[in-house]
Amino acid sequence: MADGEYEYYYDEYEVTVGDEEAVKKALVAAVEGVASLEGMTLEALRAAVEAGSRVAEIKVAVEAEREAHRKKMAALEAELVEEEKRAAALEAVAPLLKQLKPAPAAAGDGGPARAFSQAHLSKMYRMLGPAGDADHVVPVKMLEFVTADGYANVGKLATQYVAETAVPFRTAEAKILARLVETFPETAERLVACKGLVARAMVSLTAPAAPASMAFAEASLVGLLLHQETQLPVEVVATAFSPQVLDALLLAVVAHETDPDETLLDALLRLVLLVNVAAAGDEGPGKLSLVVQALLRASDVKAVVEYVPRLFNGGPTGYHSMVAGEPVLKMLLDIFASPASLSLLYPNDVHVVLNVIVRELNNLDPESPKRMYMLRILEAYFSNSDYGSGAEEPYKIAEFQTTLDSIHSEDGEASEMSRLMVEAIYMSCEVLATWRPPAP
Repeated sequence: MADGEYEYYYDEYEVTVGDEEAVKKALVAAVEGVASLEGMTLEALRAAVEAGSRVAEIKVAVEAEREAHRKKMAALEAELVEEEKRAAALEAVAPLLKQLKPAPAAAGDGGPARAFSQAHLSKMYRMLGPAGDADHVVPVKMLEFVTADGYANVGKLATQYVAETAVPFRTAEAKILARLVETFPETAERLVACKGLVARAMVSLTAPAAPASMAFAEASLVGLLLHQETQLPVEVVATAFSPQVLDALLLAVVAHETDPDETLLDALLRLVLLVNVAAAGDEGPGKLSLVVQALLRASDVKAVVEYVPRLFNGGPTGYHSMVAGEPVLKMLLDIFASPASLSLLYPNDVHVVLNVIVRELNNLDPESPKRMYMLRILEAYFSNSDYGSGAEEPYKIAEFQTTLDSIHSEDGEASEMSRLMVEAIYMSCEVLATWRPPAP
């Protein structure tokens, strides 16, 4: 080191006293023009050097913004192209519209009637008819399109269907509606559309002057929707299945009870069963389902309650066989849930139900949900009837005991709930628990 010079250490930086002024000048020159660094102390500069720069981070952010801008511009350009096409089409349509008369108002709503070309209807028929593509998804707009104006377009499609297949007109309507629902896209829009159709259709089909064909179409559609979407939100159920709507639905059943063609009556009755599943209400001990409450309010509902034992005892199958399982069992359980509702059934109909239950319990697998349902129906019956109160021998009491004792003697976890249910049945009916056959 030269004479007259010495060095010292400041933190980790080595500075030669003889060069201090030159270093300071170099520092000032290095940060000149950089707003975030100008005026910093030496300590702040050291911290900034250690922290490093954000060049890479900002470059990524800049590129992301550029990509978003490119996409936005591409979308705007596509929208512009489409709008230019629309403008050109409107310009061509305007003089043609002036040559046409205004469309007449649609019956019932006062709005403009919809007119659809035969080509459009033929296209829909190819999608929804007997040869329709089972994997084809029907767009949301088409469901709204086909079901518009009181299902007039479903009627047109059904007429074409009848001409080709020779099936009854209402069966054709039902098949087309089934295709609509079955192929509707499994999306949030589908669920929203279904809920809206349920609420609107329930009001429409129970209108005092609803045409029979419209009522059948509405009943079939709502039934299919309920079959697929039984877990409807409370607010939807409250709107679509209010006491007024349920009362009107039962009145519609009574109004069509004597129709020569029982197809509409069949659809309405089965709809009652499906509504009973969807509109469960605030059920629990002492509570009745919303449909059973409506049955108790109605003045004449024999057509409804007589239908349930018929279905339970092996009613018709086919298009509406979907209700032959849980909906029928649940309706029976709900009817048997109180002495008042149980009295809606004729004694002979009650005996039909009991005979079927005994027969089924002797054949059903221990793990079958149907078996537990039937045991619950028996428990409700013995709890809410006057079984065994007369002088004569209680109805088929020996068969009940044999069947229930057989279930109670079963081993294994699969039968545990059934055994508990049998014990509850015996506790609900002292006569059943203590009766013994008379000595020979």
